[in-house]
Amino acid sequence: MNNFNFEEKPYADLFFTRSYSKKSAGWVKGVYQPRTPIIRKRSQPDSLVKFTFSGFEEESGALNGDELTVGKFRYLQGDFLQVSTQAVNYSLKVTLYNPSKQKIKLTLVINDLDECTFTMQGHETKQLVQDVYLSQRKMTLTFINAADIEAGGSIELLAMDLFKNELTEATVPHIYIASDSTAQTYGEKQFPQAGWGELLYYYLFPHRDAVITPDKNSSYEYSRVYSSGDLIINNKSIGGRSSKSFILENKLRQINKTLRPKDYLLIQWGDNDATSIRPLRYVAAEKFIAYIKQYVESALDRGAIPVLITPPQRYSFKTETEAAISFDAYRQKLLQYAKENHLRCIDLGLKSNQLLNKLGRFNGRSLYMKLPYGQYENYAEGIDDATHFRKNGALHLAGIVAKDLHELCPEIPYYAKPIFKQLQQPEQLLATVVDKDIADGKYVRLSWQLVPGADYYVITKKDQDNKIISQVLSTKNIYLDFPQNNQYHKLVIYEVAAHNDITTSESNTVSLYYPFKWKNDKQNSILGLNIYEVDKTTISDKISFNIRFTENPAVQKYKVILIDSAIGQQLVIDEIPQKEVAELHSYSINKEKAWDVLITGQDCKGNTYYSSKQQIK
Repeated sequence: MNNFNFEEKPYADLFFTRSYSKKSAGWVKGVYQPRTPIIRKRSQPDSLVKFTFSGFEEESGALNGDELTVGKFRYLQGDFLQVSTQAVNYSLKVTLYNPSKQKIKLTLVINDLDECTFTMQGHETKQLVQDVYLSQRKMTLTFINAADIEAGGSIELLAMDLFKNELTEATVPHIYIASDSTAQTYGEKQFPQAGWGELLYYYLFPHRDAVITPDKNSSYEYSRVYSSGDLIINNKSIGGRSSKSFILENKLRQINKTLRPKDYLLIQWGDNDATSIRPLRYVAAEKFIAYIKQYVESALDRGAIPVLITPPQRYSFKTETEAAISFDAYRQKLLQYAKENHLRCIDLGLKSNQLLNKLGRFNGRSLYMKLPYGQYENYAEGIDDATHFRKNGALHLAGIVAKDLHELCPEIPYYAKPIFKQLQQPEQLLATVVDKDIADGKYVRLSWQLVPGADYYVITKKDQDNKIISQVLSTKNIYLDFPQNNQYHKLVIYEVAAHNDITTSESNTVSLYYPFKWKNDKQNSILGLNIYEVDKTTISDKISFNIRFTENPAVQKYKVILIDSAIGQQLVIDEIPQKEVAELHSYSINKEKAWDVLITGQDCKGNTYYSSKQQIK
């Protein structure tokens, strides 16, 4: 226990003042540089216990006129108290006196994160007791005026007591996952999108089955708890976050609140840290480890076991069989930090890169959200996403993580996925013409029996001369073949073969006469618009969201348009060149209105293309 009576002893070495440079450097080479703090030793105040504070908020300004690059920064100034601690749980008691006649409303701030808000009457002495869950080996304390941050204020800090809360081991060990959209759990409305964190239990639980419940200790709706008799997995991952923003939104605090000795903390960041045009999430590679240390020290000091994980591979090929390792600057920093500090580390970036290279450019699509038109109800127009995984990809990544986790921590079991070195030929292959009174007209429904051990199926479509018309893949045993523009064949042959990452089956064949055309020319459309990772809680007056859509080869530049649902007024919020369609596109907009999103584009002849209109829900 640490006791500080500031009326009896000044403890001058614990206090400092913080102020800021008059102006931020602003946007420098595509990266926003916030104001620089100026730290000074506190001069002797009139009263040894007097504690003054103020602050202000400032927006970053737009990069290249794009209002969606604006971030709001909070700067706290005045007196601070700092003591050395462990990154553990403490009970903090501070004794305060309000020297003013006026009632004040204050917020206690620990390590620049808001802890609690309270009021004090004029000339009131108050003892404030608060549990704090530290992620740093220090505790820096100050206050802000909760009613008006710029107005600041002054109180007298009479005493402070800091009690370390001792932790006992949980009856059943927990594996916590702190990561982004590549690991998070998804709901039925997002199927087949999946994160590896939601499938980790498949390899760690003996019967490949789990009791899955919402996480009552999380503020995020898709956070889930996976339970078996001897192990519990808490997937706290949330899309659109970086190592920095996960901390600033108090989500690491939610983990630290329940993290106990002999638990495990899996830490995977880097994807969103690299998004330089989003200043509230961006972390330069050279500053990356400063944030990662908070996760590691949170685990170590609580007696838990941290496990670093390098960011997974994106679908990004240099040649037909070679993909460049994604986010390698962040990966290298993690590997170096792990080596220097003897930490456990899973190189998911390298191993998922090796998997993708093994599959190649075409078959590698089976790992990602690269879905053909009309195959999934949730993505009826298809989707072309180079970052996020469908269930097959998430299952493969979960297998990599589980196997390496077992090797690093042998006490964690690992149940390998059965290996099928041979695959049966798809049986009961049927091709049925479906004739519905819809814009697309007739289409062909292919179906076949599931093949044990198959990860996906390749469907090759040929004409009567055995010439390949198209080749697609499906991760389910149904494929809907919609005729393309101006397509007309008297006879069509379908070949279906089962695949996994080891072998390929013999193909089965079915043929039928195909005397119909596409009634609605989709060549003049922008397909696959999908709004995802919608966040209405993190910023009180804003809705944050990401979009993705399928590239139309004819379009050179796209516009992202927001439409006021009530009055139809349109607002262009972004322009995306063709080469950047596969990149991350994230935005925020005022919450008080209902909004729709529309994508438009133009080709070199000035023809305009449109997506369907999607509502932000």
